[in-house]
Amino acid sequence: MKLSKMFDNYRDRIRHVSGQWAALIKSFIYNLLQRTSQVCVSGFVCLAMGGTVKDFVSVCALHIFVILGASLIPIPGAMG
Repeated sequence: MKLSKMFDNYRDRIRHVSGQWAALIKSFIYNLLQRTSQVCVSGFVCLAMGGTVKDFVSVCALHIFVILGASLIPIPGAMG
C-alpha cells in the first residue's frame, strides 16, 4: 500500500512537470551556471595566490574530477 501511494505521488509529479520544457531548460541552465561558478572559485583563488592561467585550468579540472568522484563513487556508511 505504501509503495502504491509512492507510485501515485510520482505520477502526479510527472503530470505537473510534463509539457513545461521552458522551466526545465531554465532550471538546467541555472544549475549549470551554479556548478560552473563553484568550480571557477577554486581556480580564481589559485590565480589570486599568484598562479598562472595553466594553473587555473589544472585546478578547475581537478575540482571537476573531485566533484565527479564525490557524486559517483558510493562510500559505505556515508549518508545518502
